Amino acid sequence: MLRLQLPLGERYTDATPGELADRIAAAKATLGDRLFILGHHYQRDEVMEWADARGDSFRL
Repeated sequence: MLRLQLPLGERYTDATPGELADRIAAAKATLGDRLFILGHHYQRDEVMEWADARGDSFRL
């Protein structure tokens, strides 16, 4: 099987949901308008809460 993505590092896999939320909030604050997160309708709520725009493949 062809792997297109490397495994995530322990920095991500060992982090608690709260730690991940803090990192995402910090990245959004640092990057400001330079960051725009798309949320596809099938994503989990934990992902969608950070989305700047939501929709399906056609709408996004």
